[in-house]
Amino acid sequence: MTFPSTVFVPGTTITHEWLNGVNNAIVDGSANINYTPPFTDSVTTTVGNKLAQTVSVADFGAVGDGVTDDTAAIQAALDAAKQVFLPTGNYMITSTVSIPSGGALVGEGFGSIITNNSAYRGVYTGGSSVLIANLRVVGSGSAAGHVDGRGAIHLENASKVVVNNVSVYGARSTGISCGTCTDVEISNFIIDNTLEHGLYL
Repeated sequence: MTFPSTVFVPGTTITHEWLNGVNNAIVDGSANINYTPPFTDSVTTTVGNKLAQTVSVADFGAVGDGVTDDTAAIQAALDAAKQVFLPTGNYMITSTVSIPSGGALVGEGFGSIITNNSAYRGVYTGGSSVLIANLRVVGSGSAAGHVDGRGAIHLENASKVVVNNVSVYGARSTGISCGTCTDVEISNFIIDNTLEHGLYL
């Protein structure tokens, strides 16, 4: 959909067609508004498709205040999109969040914190072609009831996984664990104050 002009200057004529176009875009949403990337040979898509390429956990209601249970919001984001952004904040989870094949969970750095308030895995994948990067996973609560052999970041039967620039602190079991995995790269990581192993392969 193309509008004649969106710049209003003295003497601008607002046509009936233009108003209808704006109204349709508002009613029908971003699927009716085109977006052309500012690059040579780029392809026009819709604003809706462009926004869906990377979503934020905040789009699904995650708060990141360290108090609200953000488990469902983070999981909903991971289920809905291939690339999920974790803005700076403290996101408490009370059960495992799972990254599907082809998925990515990427923060802004160690200020993007997932506080694992469960006794089980924090971030998990059993898929392929997965990226976990630029975030921190922190354990919370007492050691009572924790599950041995399960990492704050846990990979199992996974392949082509990259874990990069992550920090794990206070895990009630292992920091990062990997079981029966192939083609996994774990780099630029800090693991501190775990009850079991730091890194278990």
